[in-house]
Order: sequence, then structure tokens, then C-alpha cells
Amino acid sequence: MSHIRVLRHYIHTPFLDDLGWHYFVPELLPPRLENRGVLFYALTTSSSQVIMVAAVLPDGCSELASFFTESITRKYELATEDITTDVVGLSAFAEVQRWSSRGRHIVLACSAVSYLLYGDAERLSDWEEILRDRSRIQVEAKRLRLIAETTRLLPGDRHHVHGAFGLMFANPVEGHERMIKEKTVPWSGVVLPVPYHQATFEVVLDPDGHPTRIAGTFAGVDYDAFKSALEARFGGPGSSTPTHVIHKVGGDFVSLRKHPSGVRLVVIDHETDTALRSRAKQRAKEKWEAETEGL
Repeated sequence: MSHIRVLRHYIHTPFLDDLGWHYFVPELLPPRLENRGVLFYALTTSSSQVIMVAAVLPDGCSELASFFTESITRKYELATEDITTDVVGLSAFAEVQRWSSRGRHIVLACSAVSYLLYGDAERLSDWEEILRDRSRIQVEAKRLRLIAETTRLLPGDRHHVHGAFGLMFANPVEGHERMIKEKTVPWSGVVLPVPYHQATFEVVLDPDGHPTRIAGTFAGVDYDAFKSALEARFGGPGSSTPTHVIHKVGGDFVSLRKHPSGVRLVVIDHETDTALRSRAKQRAKEKWEAETEGL
């Protein structure tokens, strides 16, 4: 069991290769296993150390079970352990046997499709840790991709939003002199990359032409996917319903709402929006006082 003879020429199988598994043809094969359609796979480390070898039998191994049991027990002088199949992961097998020595194991699992496995427990544990590290790296890479995606639309960082869709809160909108102030008006916007290219924009300007609210409606954009992207960037939303989330970002607000055609994203600069509301309230008060003067 300390030496497993396999050909070092593996047949390329992309999905298995990504996990460290390779299909191979053995140099030696017991006559009882010839012409039975058995497939052989080796799990290796990046330095080509063998972690596990698996023989996959395309049918049940009942007629071979006694051959395996007698041969392995005699060859390696090991006692056979019968493993209970009444546990998660083994219930599909009719019979499972194991032989163990110095951290290495041989396992025979018989079912409609059967397996004979040779494995090194220590190397297998190291491989599992590598997979966990790879998974953590993939999760972090996905998070960074989502952050980059939202930053293309909403410049800034986790704690600040400086604008949206090419408009910056600190800068007057080009051509604002010809635009209505303090009311929602269409804005031609910019052409954004796929999948945000099918978009319409609106903006509310303060008297000096600075954006107070910037809104974009995006056709064909998945609400749940974009919601996840915002959470990767800003963390959990301040308020949430199945169709609407609001993030408070450094005092400003980012609102995402599910739209019949996709999503609607609204970004609000808190300072200028508060001033806008205050002016509107003051105008309403002055109008009321003028209309009721003399009563």
C-alpha cells in the first residue's frame, strides 16, 4: 500500500483537473479486472504526489467482493473492517469495507456503481485544506468583482458615494443653466457597459446646478444580483423588503428598487437634498401665508 504504480501520463479532463483528479491507465492490472470497463483516477498534489487512487467499477462488485477481501487482506496482512452504511453519504452502498495501516487506507464500496479506493489520510487532509483556501480566495475574488462593478456606477468607497452614472455631487452638471432646478428632469447620461447599457436617467439639481438626486432605471438587470453587489460594497442595507433596499452611506442614501423592466437605482446627496427640502418647505409656508394674509 506504500507504493501505487500508475502511468504518469494523465488524460486531460478539465473539470477533474481543477480539483486535482486525473484519469489514467494502470501499468499493471489484475486479470480479474480486465475487460470490465473499470475507470481509474488519481488525486494528486501540485507536486504530483498521489493522495488517492480510485477504481470505478461500472456495475456492482458482489462477485468481486470476496476476491478483493481475500486478496487485500492477504497481500497487506490487514484485518478487514466492515463499515456501517447507515450514515450520511454511505446509505447508497450495500457494503463498505476498509483496510487501514499507518494512516493509509483501502476502501471497497459496493453498489450499482462500485469503488475501490487507495488513500493517504494525511495528504488528503492537506488537499482538503487547499480546497478550503481556494474556496476562500474565490469568495473574496467574487466580492472584489462585485465591489468593482458597483464602483463603475457609484464612484467612491465603502463609506462614501461621490455621485452616480458620470455625475458628481461636488460638480455642477454641464449645461445646467438650461435645465429646470429642484424638480426631477430627464438627463441624457452616459453609455454604461453591459449589462447596464439599456438605461434611462433622471436628476434633481439644486439652484447652483449640483446634483441632489440621481436616478437610473436599468432594463434587463437582475434585482437580486445587483442587491448582492451593493451588499458586497456597503454591507447590509439599513432597510429592506423583498423588492426594495436602502443603504445609508456616510449620511447619503442609495436606494435599489425592483422595476418591471429590471431595477431602479437612486442616489441621494443628504446635504443638498436636506437644503432642497428646507427651501421647498419655506416656499410652501410663504405661499400659505400670502394666501391667508388678512384672514
